[in-house]
Amino acid sequence: MQFQEGALFAAVCRGGPDNLFFCGQAVRTLRKILRLNGHDLAGIYAVSGPSPVAVLSCIGEERKLCDILLRITPQDIVGNMEDFKSVKHLSKVIDMILHLKGAGILEWKALAQERKGLFQDLGKTKELLEKIKAGHIIDNKVLCALLIKHTWPYLDRIFGPDAILMKIGATDFWTGQQVVFSNKIPEHKDWLFPAILGSMGLVPQFPATTIDHPKELKLVDKTHPDFDNLLLIDGGYSSGLLIDEAIREPIGYNVIFIFDIQGVQIGDFDINTHYDILTRILRALSIRSTTHDRLILNVQDRIDAEINTKNKIAVAREELAKAKQLSSRPEDIDVVLKLLDGILDDMNYGRLRLHDKHAPQRVMISNPEQAIPFDFTNFTQAQAAHLMRSGHNAVLKISKELGLNIKGIPFIRTNGDCLQAIQILNHTR
Repeated sequence: MQFQEGALFAAVCRGGPDNLFFCGQAVRTLRKILRLNGHDLAGIYAVSGPSPVAVLSCIGEERKLCDILLRITPQDIVGNMEDFKSVKHLSKVIDMILHLKGAGILEWKALAQERKGLFQDLGKTKELLEKIKAGHIIDNKVLCALLIKHTWPYLDRIFGPDAILMKIGATDFWTGQQVVFSNKIPEHKDWLFPAILGSMGLVPQFPATTIDHPKELKLVDKTHPDFDNLLLIDGGYSSGLLIDEAIREPIGYNVIFIFDIQGVQIGDFDINTHYDILTRILRALSIRSTTHDRLILNVQDRIDAEINTKNKIAVAREELAKAKQLSSRPEDIDVVLKLLDGILDDMNYGRLRLHDKHAPQRVMISNPEQAIPFDFTNFTQAQAAHLMRSGHNAVLKISKELGLNIKGIPFIRTNGDCLQAIQILNHTR
């Protein structure tokens, strides 16, 4: 497939912790291929996990992003999790005490050894209980520090004229409405970091993020009647895909690339996955979000068909207007033209609201066969590299199907050192 000169491309990254790594590398590889073929991205949209991908990619810093992703650790996102370790230790001590009846000297010595640091454990456990009481279990200060460290130096560029359009989606807890931040709205500049934290605010892991006077910031048209603020939680609760935002852009994209390692499908549960509260929460959110996002894509399919019908009616009207000039009874044709104008007006401004919608080609970039169980509080560098390789290879595959030139961009095979291959790949222009 040959894309016309001046074609406009957008990237829409679906939410999910694993998609941070998948999308991070996939977007970098896609931009390299597009530029190799004389094109580039004109906009990038993200929700939840991949939000940092949109922030750095809008200024062309995908290489820096991928370097960060290869070095990042769970501690960089959630801290040292000492309170959880303390709870685990306390549980072990309690278990030992409950089984002390008839215990020998060795068991008592073991208990005495485990008592070291017990009061510190009690303090840490109390901190965790206070967090739970406040509505979350992990502080987002560590994540906030990470975001500021790597994006603050680029803030002026992100909101500068040379940056491509970037949008990040979050959800308002009070009203349930979707909240979208954009680097093309100056009022959003001072709220970029709360926007990212809010978009990544998985419940109950992270606390919600508050933004006061949102109407003045051009974020929403209405707020809760009792609060003049937004309480932001994970964007995936309202929509895991900002596809509607991309389709409604006045710029009128020709192609929209949708990034999701699972291909917006509900993957089978891996029986080797550790079954705990975080796994259950992420799985439940994935099922709800995927079901919603599949519905949105199906609606977009119908909208595309309606736009196609509208365009055919518009062409028919133009041909009829030409025929009117040769007709012996132009007044009869005027009646039909008026009827067609009414139909077009209804389609554009009635229930269908097609006046600001476009029908771009949609391309799914996914690699469900390479999806793995992923816990953002406990992952390895090898897992991160695996997800990044999956994103890279997925882009290569779809680019080849589209007939794009991929010369000089290697496919990373599953055997061999995946981490080293990713490092080499991202240090070549």
